[in-house]
Amino acid sequence: MKKLIFILILLPLMISCTDNNNKAEKILSNADSLLQAGNTDKAIMLLERINGKSLTGADARAKYCLLLTKAYNTLGKVLSNDSLIDFSIKYFEKTKNHTDLARSYYYKGMCMLDRGDFENGVILLKKAESEEKLSSDPSLRQYIYINLSHVNLESGNYKTALRYSLKALENAEKRNNTIWMCVSLDKTASCYYFMNKKDSAELYMSRIIPLLEKINDKEMSSMFLNNIGLIWYEKGLYEKAEPMFREAFNLLDVPTTRINLAKVCYARGKTEVCDTLLAKALEGANFDEKAEIYQFMAEKAEKENRPEEANIFHKKEKIMQDSALARKKTEEMLSLQNEYDNMKKDEMTGQRIGMIIIISVSVLLFFAISSVFLFRRRANRTRRLITEIRRETDKYQRELEDAERTSRGDKKEIERLRKKLEQGEARLSAILDHGKDLYESVKLDGNVSKWSKDDFEAVVEYLRAKMPNEVRMIEETHTKLTAYATFFLLLSAIGMDAADTARIMGISQGAVRTMRHRLKKKEKGENNN
Repeated sequence: MKKLIFILILLPLMISCTDNNNKAEKILSNADSLLQAGNTDKAIMLLERINGKSLTGADARAKYCLLLTKAYNTLGKVLSNDSLIDFSIKYFEKTKNHTDLARSYYYKGMCMLDRGDFENGVILLKKAESEEKLSSDPSLRQYIYINLSHVNLESGNYKTALRYSLKALENAEKRNNTIWMCVSLDKTASCYYFMNKKDSAELYMSRIIPLLEKINDKEMSSMFLNNIGLIWYEKGLYEKAEPMFREAFNLLDVPTTRINLAKVCYARGKTEVCDTLLAKALEGANFDEKAEIYQFMAEKAEKENRPEEANIFHKKEKIMQDSALARKKTEEMLSLQNEYDNMKKDEMTGQRIGMIIIISVSVLLFFAISSVFLFRRRANRTRRLITEIRRETDKYQRELEDAERTSRGDKKEIERLRKKLEQGEARLSAILDHGKDLYESVKLDGNVSKWSKDDFEAVVEYLRAKMPNEVRMIEETHTKLTAYATFFLLLSAIGMDAADTARIMGISQGAVRTMRHRLKKKEKGENNN
C-alpha cells in the first residue's frame, strides 16, 4: 500500500516534468526556426521564457545553450566565458550529432574571434568546416567560408582569404542565393583589392550590379553600392563612382553615405555640394564618423592652402577620436554592471545555466554593417597610420630645411611647414601615448579582457618605439603574427613569467603553454608538419 501511495504521489510530478520538457522543446524548436529566418529578437524573447535549470534532458539543455549562444552572437554580443557552448560541444561530441556539433564549433569560434583570440577562433571554424561536411548544411557552410575569408583578410593572409571567398561564391551560386552571391563577390573583390589587383577587384564588384534589383533590403543594397563606388573612387574613376555613391545615399541617408558622396563631389570640383553634405553629415554623425569628417576637412583645407583651419580640424579630429574611445569604455563598463546585476537576480531565482558576462562589441558576422565598408579598412591600421605620419613629417622636415637654407626663404611657407610638423608629431604622440597607457594599465594588475584589435596594435607600436630590437626579432622570426600574438610573445621579452602572462591575457597557465607551443610552429624554419 505504501508503494502505491508513493507512486501516486510521484505520478503528477512526472507528468508535470514531462509537460514542462515538451513545452520547452517546442519553444526551442520555434526559437531555432526564428533564428534561421533571421528573427533574432523574437527568438531571444522565446529563449528567455525558458527556465534553463528546469530542462532535465541533456539534449534539450545542449540545444538551449547552443541557441542562446547563437542568438547573443547574432545580436553583436560576445560571451566572455564559454560555459554554455562548451556544454553543447561536449554533449554533441558524445552523441555524434554532426549538424549541431558543427554549429557549436562555429559559434564558439565566433565568440573567440570577438574576444580577439584569432588563432583559437580560426581553429574552431576549421573544426566546424570539417564537421559540416558530415552533415551538409549549406547555410552554415556559407557562414563558415565567409568568416574564414574575413578573418584571414583581416590578418593579411590574402591568398587564404581569397580561397574561402571563392568557396563561398561557389556555394552561393549552387543555391542560387542572391544575397550570398553578393556578399561572396564583395569579399572576393576585397581580397583582390588588398592583393593590389584592383582590376580583378573591379571585375568582381561589377558582377554585383545586375543582382541588386533582386535585393529588397535597402540598407544592404546601399552597402554594396558604396563598395562598388569605393573601388572606382580608389581608381580615380570619379565619374563612375559618383552615381554609385548617389544611389547609395538615396537608398540610405546616413553619415557614411553622405561622407562618401561628399568626397567624390569634391574630387569632381563640386566644392559647395561637398561642404553642404559634410555639414549635414556632422549633424547625425557619431564620434568615429565625426573624426573621419574632420580628418577629410583638414586634408581639404591643406590642399586649399588654409593651414590654420586645417590645424583646427585636426584638433577636432583628435577630440572626436578620444570621445569615441571614452564612450566605448563607458558602454563596456555599463554592460558589465548591468549583467552583474542580472546575474545576482538569477542567483536568487535560479534562471541560468552557468555564469555569463555579456560585453557589447562589434563582431565578425555575416552581414555586419561595420565590415561591409571594407575598402576603408587595412590590416594593422595603427602601424599603417604611424608609417604615413612619419613619411609626411619626414617630407615636411626636408622641405623646411630647404626653405631655411635659402636666405630669402618664404616666412609664411616656413611657418606652414613648422605647423605641419607639429601636427604630425602631435598625432604620432597621441597614438603612442594611447599604447603606453594601455601597457601601463596591465603591467601591474590589469588584463586585456576589454582590449580591441586596435588597442593591441597601439601597444605593439608603443613597444616598437620602446624596444625596437625585441619587436623586430619576433616579427623576423615568425610568420603572419596578429597584434594579439605579437603582444603575447613580447610579454616574455619584457620579463613576464607564465603566471603574469596568464593574468594579463586573462587565460590559464595551461593555455599560456599551449599558445606558446602553437606560436612556436609559426617560427620561420620550424617544421610544421
